[in-house]
Amino acid sequence: MIGVISVVIAGIITGNHILFLAPVVYLVSLRDRDLGLVAYLIFALYSGDRISPADMYTYEGLVTSLAFAGSMVLLLDDGLRGKVKPGRLELLVLPFMLLGIIVPEAFIAGAVFYFALRFRIDVRVVAVLGTAAATFFLLRGFLGGLGSVPNQVAVLAGFAIFLAVLTMLRGNLKKVDSFRWK
Repeated sequence: MIGVISVVIAGIITGNHILFLAPVVYLVSLRDRDLGLVAYLIFALYSGDRISPADMYTYEGLVTSLAFAGSMVLLLDDGLRGKVKPGRLELLVLPFMLLGIIVPEAFIAGAVFYFALRFRIDVRVVAVLGTAAATFFLLRGFLGGLGSVPNQVAVLAGFAIFLAVLTMLRGNLKKVDSFRWK
């Protein structure tokens, strides 16, 4: 349930009113998981097209992008779990998310806290993320001149793919047979 709430709050933070339709996607996923994944894909693509920061490497652009991306991952997690009743962890994170309406950094802190506890992130992942954050912090004066927004998105997407591959190589993900033919 925290995913639906976080997407609505991200809609307030980013000014993207399309994100207020997140409860519809969640309700569809409660009814039928496969149809919910299709609805999520359409929703993510359509709402992602409406988020357009002027510069991904500026502080405001990065906060907007992180708020949107984090909330969409939480919505996907909610849709896959299909659980309606909020747990203790979700109730613990909810004040940070709500404070994010006033201070967007609190929203991101709440999302990171939720990710760390829910997905059991260990020290190696934190070290890689900390190194990346320190690099972006140290190079913040030079990052604005690296080209247009699509080029900047490509750089950040490449970094995200690197982290995903690193996580898969570590074996942190459950092995599940998807789309198995009978």
